[in-house]
Amino acid sequence: TDALLAWAGACLMLTYAAFSALSVMHQSWGARLGGDEVQRSRIVAWREGLGLAGVILASISPIALGLPATVGIFFAAIGLGWLAWTQAPPPKPAAEPPVATERDGRSLWLPWSRPGFRQLLAVFMVNGIASAIPATLLLFFVQDVLQAPPAAEPMLLGAYFVAAACSIPVWLQIIGRLGL
Repeated sequence: TDALLAWAGACLMLTYAAFSALSVMHQSWGARLGGDEVQRSRIVAWREGLGLAGVILASISPIALGLPATVGIFFAAIGLGWLAWTQAPPPKPAAEPPVATERDGRSLWLPWSRPGFRQLLAVFMVNGIASAIPATLLLFFVQDVLQAPPAAEPMLLGAYFVAAACSIPVWLQIIGRLGL
């Protein structure tokens, strides 16, 4: 059993490391496309809005439509997304500054020498906690404070994410007026 636990632990570490790397790449993509603050904000808004649409659909459709219809919608959405992705012209990335290519390992620590990177890391951590805690605690609130029946939980969770999606245009307006 010790070998199995070590294997499972190694697989979990690999999975979390891969997820972290993919998350960083996915979230930095909007900045790499370039443009001004408003353009980058629109790119992020579309990414987050479509993610919220998927979460809303996943939380509401099993109750409203049943599991077979939900699975059908899921595969149809994947197919349409793949089709749109393969047919879209590739974006032109912004010009990139030269990257350190030293082979002695010093380039690995280069981002830590920049104060902006350290500030971004702190904001990333706080933002992750700020968005994860309310979404996690919402169901406890629905069960313990509202004492809603279990059948209402997916709809209330969906309403929570619909409220988040409805705030995206408001934030884009604020960014357009005040900046990031």
